[in-house]
Amino acid sequence: MQKKRTMAILLLGLVGLLIVACVPVTSSAPETEAGEAVVEVSGETTYDGPVTEIAIRRLHEGQELDAFATARDELVTLLTAQDGVGTDREFAAFLDFGTFAPPEPPVYIGMTKYASVDVFAGLAETLGSAPEAAAFGETFNPVLFTALRPLDPTDRYDLATIAREPGQVLEIAARDLSQYDNFDATEYATKRDLFLAALAEQDGFVAEYQWVSVLDPNIVVGMTVYESAQAFEAIATSAFVQSIEYTNMLSAYPPIAGYVSTDARAEEAAMSANDQAMSPVMEIAIRQVKAGQDEAFATARAAFIRELKTQDGVEQDWEFQSFFTMPEPNETDVFVGVTRYASLDVVTQISEKLMGTDAAQTFFGTFDMQAFVLVQPVDGSLFKLEEVINQPGQVLEVAVRTPKVGMEEQFQPLREAFFAQVAAQPGYMMDKEFIDLQSGANVVLIAWETLEDFQNALGVLSAQPEMGAFFSILDVQAYQALQPTTNE
Repeated sequence: MQKKRTMAILLLGLVGLLIVACVPVTSSAPETEAGEAVVEVSGETTYDGPVTEIAIRRLHEGQELDAFATARDELVTLLTAQDGVGTDREFAAFLDFGTFAPPEPPVYIGMTKYASVDVFAGLAETLGSAPEAAAFGETFNPVLFTALRPLDPTDRYDLATIAREPGQVLEIAARDLSQYDNFDATEYATKRDLFLAALAEQDGFVAEYQWVSVLDPNIVVGMTVYESAQAFEAIATSAFVQSIEYTNMLSAYPPIAGYVSTDARAEEAAMSANDQAMSPVMEIAIRQVKAGQDEAFATARAAFIRELKTQDGVEQDWEFQSFFTMPEPNETDVFVGVTRYASLDVVTQISEKLMGTDAAQTFFGTFDMQAFVLVQPVDGSLFKLEEVINQPGQVLEVAVRTPKVGMEEQFQPLREAFFAQVAAQPGYMMDKEFIDLQSGANVVLIAWETLEDFQNALGVLSAQPEMGAFFSILDVQAYQALQPTTNE
């Protein structure tokens, strides 16, 4: 019979386990009593190489995936900013060996590389009480947490390349060698090696990684990469699982935790791209009328916009006229068209249909484009301009800008400081940050109740150091202060 032990070691929590700063490696295993395990190693040396943290986490019942991912990413951002922290990976389990079904609640496996066990231990102590760690810990129940090194201490595994190719899946099997009665290290190693040799011969097998914990040498983890989920399924249902190598290993040493998983961040990126493609898109076109083309511009614009509004997927259209820009005034009139489309696909379809028409060619010949952006909110929310700009006399500012090279990290803190001053001004309605789906430029809209509110705020803000500090790191492609007008 196997001894039962719960593998529940809290992420970045139990610093007391980190009492060994390096792991001695001996040439042979000492004599052991029944049930006692010793991890085999080679050579007479001390391991001082990189370690990889593994955290297997089962989400709380009813836990929202978005909240889990947000809390996780905030902690990972903090963690990976620390010296000595390298690659961070996240995998989503789609098969639980305990039930041979998708895990319920969902299970995610995080892995992070550290320069050494000393770095790992130090950060466990300094970050374990961070609010980001506490917030993240509230979203899941830990299944397994430990720090690993390659079983062969001379090996160096590159976490960044494990199961990195599109479609590959990663099998993870963790064992506690102290659970197995009458454990014999030599017998275990023999059965393991025969099993792995047979597995490596199967079609769809890619790579194998064998690890041992630096916190508890009884904890060993095997990771196998397969070409695809279909390749794993084919092997799992083949004659291989009836082979003597398979049955000898799995019947004697079943894992305490086992999952087959995919790269979670690749999945999230694909889902995000799909969500982005299916979400509404707002087109902002800042057009400066060519000298002497005022009447032709108005006529051509009306004809083109009439045709545009008849297209399926055009949700709303607005026209604004600029009354102010900086640092230099506009030499001719500037008008800004804002159109919301049902999705990015709709934009593509309408563009292909209309851009070659006589109406479009005539209209585009009457102005110079200062900026043309297709934007979605940075925060992923659904933004409706009609819920903000819906009264005569309101003002809308639009700015297309990017941080200067080398100053990207300053953008957010300086923005927050400046917009805290903006929001404190009388008549302020809202500010909203967008991303241009074409260039990645940052686009902001700021709304004011009245022209007087805007002018008063501009006078106050221009004297504030926060405005100067923020503007000093920006390359501004276009800026205009606007009021609604008509395009008919």
